Amino acid sequence: MLHKGIYQYVAKEEGLAVQDVVMVATHDWDLTGAAKAGLKIGYVTRKREIYNPYYKQPDYRSDSLLDLVDKILAS
Repeated sequence: MLHKGIYQYVAKEEGLAVQDVVMVATHDWDLTGAAKAGLKIGYVTRKREIYNPYYKQPDYRSDSLLDLVDKILAS
């Protein structure tokens, strides 16, 4: 079950629209939940596992956190 409130709480507390928030993580299942709640998602590839092809693909992807931040800021 998806609990959108978990992902939307921080946006609300910071006065942001969920579509203006990017969740960054190294695990695809949590990013998929965030995407379903309306957030953009950034995936840091840090393990050998393949990003699940059935999940929503990330808006941003990199194997470097610093590079991922640059991509997000440039968009």
